[in-house]
Amino acid sequence: MILTVEGKPVAALVSIENADLETVTLSTHPSFLALIERARVRQKTEGGISNTEMRRKLAEGTEVDEKEWLRAASANPAFDFLKEPEEDIYTLEDGRPFYDQR
Repeated sequence: MILTVEGKPVAALVSIENADLETVTLSTHPSFLALIERARVRQKTEGGISNTEMRRKLAEGTEVDEKEWLRAASANPAFDFLKEPEEDIYTLEDGRPFYDQR
């Protein structure tokens, strides 16, 4: 469905099947889109693992523990952008700690 004003399209109503509110909100948020673009540029210029390669590794079914994932992520330059001051958007007052009871 297309919404028009004086015959000119101004909005489109589309189905958001299989999407939650957070996904829809983030997918149009300018700061989030800028963060994604910075990550893409950094991946192109500095390298990293492609989506295809990551999917292949995950499909192999190799068990990776949480510490190994965290170690790999913290050492990966693709995540260096998270150290930038503009990415530090949360404080301890934003919520309460989550403790996994497993």
